Amino acid sequence: MYPKGISFLTDEKTKRRDSIMKKILEYLEELSQNNNREWFNENKSAYKEVRSRFDGFATKLCARLAAAD
Repeated sequence: MYPKGISFLTDEKTKRRDSIMKKILEYLEELSQNNNREWFNENKSAYKEVRSRFDGFATKLCARLAAAD
């Protein structure tokens, strides 16, 4: 049914992933409402944090997908 090792149960990893994705989506929503250089420069630290979290998420996702292939 589902690839071995992939759990769809609510556990701590899932909660942490959901929290990371929520922060990323909140940032993107703010960015869409303030898409200008001044706002971006004022919020560059948030961008760096969100970018780092997304990069980590994407890296882990790619590794899991490769392992399931």
